[in-house]
Amino acid sequence: MKQFLALLLVAVTIGSSAVVGEPPKLQPMPKPLTAAVATQIIPPEQKEIEKMNDEYGEAFKRGDHKALASFYTEDADQTDGEGNVVVTGRAGIEKQLKEYFSENKGAECRLNTESVRPLTPDVMLEKGGAVVTRTDGNTTKSNYLAIHVKRDGKWLISHLTESGPQAAASPYSHLQELEWMVGSWKDNSSDMDVETTCQWAANKTFLTRSFSANSKERGKLEGTEVLGWDPIRGHIRAWIFDSEGGFGEAIWTRDGNRWLIQSVTTMADGRKASAHHSITRISDDRYTWESTNRVLDGEVRPNIEKIEINRVKSQN
Repeated sequence: MKQFLALLLVAVTIGSSAVVGEPPKLQPMPKPLTAAVATQIIPPEQKEIEKMNDEYGEAFKRGDHKALASFYTEDADQTDGEGNVVVTGRAGIEKQLKEYFSENKGAECRLNTESVRPLTPDVMLEKGGAVVTRTDGNTTKSNYLAIHVKRDGKWLISHLTESGPQAAASPYSHLQELEWMVGSWKDNSSDMDVETTCQWAANKTFLTRSFSANSKERGKLEGTEVLGWDPIRGHIRAWIFDSEGGFGEAIWTRDGNRWLIQSVTTMADGRKASAHHSITRISDDRYTWESTNRVLDGEVRPNIEKIEINRVKSQN
């Protein structure tokens, strides 16, 4: 298979990186001007609270209201998101839990710690989320702030504020930054004739980009790219499929008016292609595209200099 297919599929999609001699790996690109959080060390205070939360979840699963009440101080209180007191004292909390389990046997609770901040050596503020799952499969989610105090070497909850979670951001709210790409586009390249059409899927949950490329050497190639928001990894992800059986995956990361994109592509014959690409928005009707760090089947390929891409104006 000639170089054209590898060039085109990576060109009309958007790229990744790979080491020569090794199979390319799809890894999220670091966000510009943001320190890598993966290398951060979890503070010992947070480890203690997370261990305590695991024990709380085990007692909750057993329906042990007495054990759960022991996680609180004698004078602990609980408030709702508006500051209204819901229950006061360990005895009151225990009674409330007993009543809950009498109607919700077998319910489970998972606590997820988002952050722990020491206020003093013996006081910590925890921010987290709770997910309660009943035996019928229904779940209840909430956010909480907990003040922990150390008593006789053990951390206890002295105050708990629990509120409903904020509504999750819709996929559209993340993809909206790419709405300017909706429409038809044509590459200003002498090597091949590439046309792309971008449109919203139903409910604006995905963006779809269909492309076609014509070359005297290769003929016509068509394909589809689907862009969506990955809520687990927190970035825009793309999936690409071409008419010859090739497929790929890409990650999009924004840097001002430029999009940095990684892709890993599997050619129809099984070879791997990867590259770094960037799209720079010049205006609503024009952007540039370029490609670096291109690797095809373990061999480094030449970079592709900037190509200008213009919007196709409607004839109406």
